[in-house]
Amino acid sequence: MKEQALFGRLSYPIRISATALNNFGACPRKFLYYRFWDVLGDEPSYFAKGREVHEIMEGSLVSSRAMPAARAMAERLQKTERGLGIRIFQREMRQSFEISPDFLLTRVVDGLGVDKDGKPIIVDYKTASRKWATSGVPHFVAYKAHTWQSICYLLSPPKSVQSSEWPKELIYMVATSRSAQIFPVEYKKEDHANFLIMLGNLKQMIDTDTFYKNPSWTCQWCPYSDMCNELDGWEANFRRKK
Repeated sequence: MKEQALFGRLSYPIRISATALNNFGACPRKFLYYRFWDVLGDEPSYFAKGREVHEIMEGSLVSSRAMPAARAMAERLQKTERGLGIRIFQREMRQSFEISPDFLLTRVVDGLGVDKDGKPIIVDYKTASRKWATSGVPHFVAYKAHTWQSICYLLSPPKSVQSSEWPKELIYMVATSRSAQIFPVEYKKEDHANFLIMLGNLKQMIDTDTFYKNPSWTCQWCPYSDMCNELDGWEANFRRKK
């Protein structure tokens, strides 16, 4: 299957999300599919559970109305948050701002607050409910952190959006079926520099409509694998975004 001039109709700056950039870090072709195709079918149960956990933490869903697994995970996250002395001032904070002359970043910060010492901190909740979480929670979080999700959250927005005192530390708070674990990620200048290089690579791929595949251990769980491998009948499972 050939994708020709897909980005030709778009003009810079292009709006992209932290999720989209994370997909690009994993596989440029996955970024392409995520941008232009919807996956048809019912929402996977692990997506529904993760969504309910986030809604409980945000306060938009009463825990008693959530599925039992989601309620239990949210309770573990809340208990861990209290135990660490973290105070969240704002949840589900949505922002959009320029990260380069070519791109606008859209991000949703799960929790913005301070730790027990009053130090600004970002909290990102993970439910570890994807099938590939069975590879081990630390591996799961390390994969997320070492693509481009963490730097997207740690980038300071312009002063007009938020004060210059933006957190330089992110805590992934991961709820599993039995416990909750935390994994901190600190802001590093070299990560920021590499991030800008990655944006340059992305722009080059957009300009040339050349998105290569990056086969890895995550391919077996990629929702676009049928399309990517051009399996018979793949068209029935996907819809082109408008």
